[in-house]
Amino acid sequence: MTDIDIVLVTPVPQTLAINTTPNEVLTFATPGPQGAQGPAGAGGGVIVFNQSTPASTWTISHTLNRIPMVQVYDSSGDEVIADVVSTNINITVTFASPQTGTVVYA
Repeated sequence: MTDIDIVLVTPVPQTLAINTTPNEVLTFATPGPQGAQGPAGAGGGVIVFNQSTPASTWTISHTLNRIPMVQVYDSSGDEVIADVVSTNINITVTFASPQTGTVVYA
């Protein structure tokens, strides 16, 4: 493969031929009109779970019906690394020793 620098100027050409081995032809199209707005997404916002009693395993049931994005914070509010397993109905957070803190998920 050959490294090639391409600089595009306005107006963009419809076809740009680049001599390599073998020859390649790249075609650039002019953008069309913007499409219609898509449907609104499901839900929104975040959910906060507080673990006030020290535990090595935190189990959180949810009704998102999908695997959520999860962030874990200690009792000081610092993000921490934990063993997190998420399914479409539960989040399980596991630590080496009992902890308190917060899980934020969406």
